[in-house]
Amino acid sequence: MPHISEVSIVPPLEIEAGHYAQAMRSAFSSMMAEARKAIGLNQKDFAIAVKSDKSTVGHYETGYSAPDLDVVASWCDTLNLHGKDRRRFLDLAALAHLPAQVRPQFEAWYEEHQTLKADYADLISQVRRVADK
Repeated sequence: MPHISEVSIVPPLEIEAGHYAQAMRSAFSSMMAEARKAIGLNQKDFAIAVKSDKSTVGHYETGYSAPDLDVVASWCDTLNLHGKDRRRFLDLAALAHLPAQVRPQFEAWYEEHQTLKADYADLISQVRRVADK
């Protein structure tokens, strides 16, 4: 069974202005689907394993909606995500789940800096605190 790191999920480096949240939701959706496939589960079996339903999992994997961060954190063990893979999954989930009122400011920041490093550390640390509960 391949480790998720071998799948090579990388968020877009160049994002069209105004489309940051959509791009991050897409990157999260892709990683979620790849992680699920890497452990050999279809959407229905994954939904059963995480006490959800197939249509909800499908919505998350297509980017139609984003799950709550506490839900995402609980999936990491089921998806066999640890270390950097777990962090990446939670980071992408947090960025895909930015509240609508924050998106314009975050997108403007992203366009100005073109990087996702220490400047969003507060947001990511909040996600990690949820994951460690």
